[in-house]
Amino acid sequence: MMLNYVIRRVGISLLTIFVIITVTFFLMYMLPGTPFLGDRPLPEAVVAAANAKYGLDKPIAERYIIYLSNIIHGDFGTSTVYTNRDVTSIIKTAFPVSASLGIRALIFGVTGGILLGIYSALHHNKLGDSVSTVVAIIGVSIPSFILGTMLQYALGVKVSGLFKDIFNTDYQLFPLARWESFRYTLIPTFVLGLGSLAGVMRMMRSSMLEVVNQDYIKTAKSKGLGGTAITWRHMARNAIMPVYTVVGTMTGVILTGSFVIENIFSIPGLGKYFVNSVSSRDYPMTIGLTLFFAIFIVFVNMFIDLGYGLIDPRIRIAKGEK
Repeated sequence: MMLNYVIRRVGISLLTIFVIITVTFFLMYMLPGTPFLGDRPLPEAVVAAANAKYGLDKPIAERYIIYLSNIIHGDFGTSTVYTNRDVTSIIKTAFPVSASLGIRALIFGVTGGILLGIYSALHHNKLGDSVSTVVAIIGVSIPSFILGTMLQYALGVKVSGLFKDIFNTDYQLFPLARWESFRYTLIPTFVLGLGSLAGVMRMMRSSMLEVVNQDYIKTAKSKGLGGTAITWRHMARNAIMPVYTVVGTMTGVILTGSFVIENIFSIPGLGKYFVNSVSSRDYPMTIGLTLFFAIFIVFVNMFIDLGYGLIDPRIRIAKGEK
């Protein structure tokens, strides 16, 4: 029954999260050094006091049990770098920024990819198909950090400078960095969403080309249905399942933020904290953010999987028969 399937999927998700917690915890504490060994060595008494404050003086097995207990109570620990700030409060502050960027990029990437994929398939081997394919190749081939830097220079420096000269104003059309208003979101949203657009477009195009010549499409045409109705009610609906799978995978990754994009554009999201926590050996922050990312991605994928039945009744029936 469907209920058994849901229970099984939830159980697998919880087991996956437990394994991630365990592996991340022990790998992090196996790294050489401590968070308190910076450029200037501290007195042993200070290091000992800091270790005692954060529980680093206890055996690793005891630390692991304590950490599991804290996680059950929703406590990810206190950062050893950001003074007097717990990991949970940092996530509450930074995640909305990463999610905002991710939602914008996801809407741009998925919507643009689906539309381009449909257009490309309907104009197969024509100019529109070639142009769409070139866009997809560019989106897949150019790394985000290179594309982001190029657009910062082209739009943030050149175009904005030209805008200032023409209109004799200090208004910057495309800001280089930070996260303040809608203008600041344009370039990072495009850079983060272009890869998704390319992947969705290629998948949608391939899936549409497989559907175009199916018998039920020919039947719909013989009944006199219009081209728009056939495209959206029959072709796109049946071609979108593979795209749905790809979107489910990329949703969790995009919504938790892109480390590279957030660093290039100085966006105060989770990416900045994660990179800094790894380089500074901030154990609670690294483990807490890794766990947060894992929980988010695992449950997004689980809900995407459960949503298959809402899109394709055949999957819902198959699950019910098991």
